[in-house]
Amino acid sequence: MKSAFIITAPHSGCGKTTFAVSIVRALVKRGKKVQTYKVGPDYIDTSLLSKASGKDTYNLDRVLMKEEDIRKYFLKGLVQNDVAVVEGVMGLFDSYDTIDFTGSSAHISKILNLPILLLINYVPSLTYFTALIKGIEMLMKNYTCKIGVIINKANNLREERISQSLAYHTGAKLLGVIPEYKGLFIPQRHLGLVNDDENFEDHLDTMAEFIEDNLVLEELLNFFIYDTEITSASLAFNSQTYSKDRSFKSSPKICLIARDKAFSFYYKNNLDILEEEGYILGYFSPLRNEPVREAHFIYIGGGYPELYAHLLSKSFETKETLIKAVKEGVPVLAECGGFIYLSKSLWIDSQNFPMVGIFNVDIEFCNTLQKLGYVKISINDSRFREKTYLGHQFRYSKIRQNREPLVSKVELLGKAESFQDGCLQRRCFGSFTHFNFSGAEIFRDLKGENYEYE
Repeated sequence: MKSAFIITAPHSGCGKTTFAVSIVRALVKRGKKVQTYKVGPDYIDTSLLSKASGKDTYNLDRVLMKEEDIRKYFLKGLVQNDVAVVEGVMGLFDSYDTIDFTGSSAHISKILNLPILLLINYVPSLTYFTALIKGIEMLMKNYTCKIGVIINKANNLREERISQSLAYHTGAKLLGVIPEYKGLFIPQRHLGLVNDDENFEDHLDTMAEFIEDNLVLEELLNFFIYDTEITSASLAFNSQTYSKDRSFKSSPKICLIARDKAFSFYYKNNLDILEEEGYILGYFSPLRNEPVREAHFIYIGGGYPELYAHLLSKSFETKETLIKAVKEGVPVLAECGGFIYLSKSLWIDSQNFPMVGIFNVDIEFCNTLQKLGYVKISINDSRFREKTYLGHQFRYSKIRQNREPLVSKVELLGKAESFQDGCLQRRCFGSFTHFNFSGAEIFRDLKGENYEYE
């Protein structure tokens, strides 16, 4: 039997990520094979969950992904593992849509028929928890799922009274209480939580031991047995559908992906989709000045180029081979950090660092958040005529000066705001936007087999 649940909370700031990575590591230390997922357009929490589980984490994002793909990649991970742990986004119902809660953790729970593990911070009231969950159940009246409750940061709690109240007034069950513990934390930087500290693995194990000491994990897994029609009807099919076929009738296509500490923001399903398209994935590191040769497609994702600007400015062989590839018409997609890297220069605190220079724009790193949210973009080019793409922006950078046209119009979903960004040189497109290939097939349009360039 497999167990699956989504960890969520009434609002942000309840410690979902810390709890999620702790419980995942605790299960792994027990010998369980755990597949992790993250709701929404998140790269930081996914990397933390991957550290805890030892496996790549899938994003489940109903705004950017097709509903069938959410099921597809959820099952793809579940079929090979014992437990599926999904970390929610923000609060249970939070989304840009306050009516239907599109893209919220509750929405993902409904799509996958996933039970909910609700993490609630302690308040000194016996009736608060019951009233809160009763309200949640009313909002979820059209959803079929059960709710387990963990009370967090609780000391001197009258656990039996609260358990009785929940059982009498709601369908939820109290699964445990976690006392306040100052060691249960993860450090942060400007885009989110940090996981690249050399002592992070030891810290994860300490957090896991604390969870193990305060929760009965077997009881939790038994409560969240995932026995829905999805698994019983579809697992055998999916185990065959997603086996990787490495035999190619013609010469293989190579997709080279920038991957190191400066460029690490990639959706797992994007990489799967590239493989499903017939690409063999290879990796290169701009930080190690590795060349980019014999690629049929180049993908440079986001990350933290501003933390390594000095090294990136001296990646001369990577720069030279990237420029050559673009001149030869190799399709290139550069998202956010990748866009910064392909720009003319990056400004940080009045200091200028030369970048690759494919795009004749200067970009400035700022100390405040510049843009955050889902976006819809359209690109002013014949290959993309009458097409729009959904994506996401989360950035502290902005264009300082552009000496070539900005080709994409960007609209923030749910807000009356639009702006220009993005550059296009031959088949190389760069933008501050992150794309999910499940709903935005921009990588296919960049291939441009019928496009003639000068």
